[in-house]
Amino acid sequence: MPLPQIPLVPLVEVCFALGRSYSSLYGEVLRGVLPAERHGSRWFVRREVLERLQDARGVERKAVA
Repeated sequence: MPLPQIPLVPLVEVCFALGRSYSSLYGEVLRGVLPAERHGSRWFVRREVLERLQDARGVERKAVA
């Protein structure tokens, strides 16, 4: 299944960008706290959501795919 043409970042890369563990972010996805999309067996976060999280948490933006 091809991915949509929306700038998506894999959840595992979001973990590195925010300095958080995968299990904590995955839990937020399951609880509906972190908006994410599932494509196949992988979770993705929209790039603009990641950038808002980085700004809100005062985290330096790191390069992600």
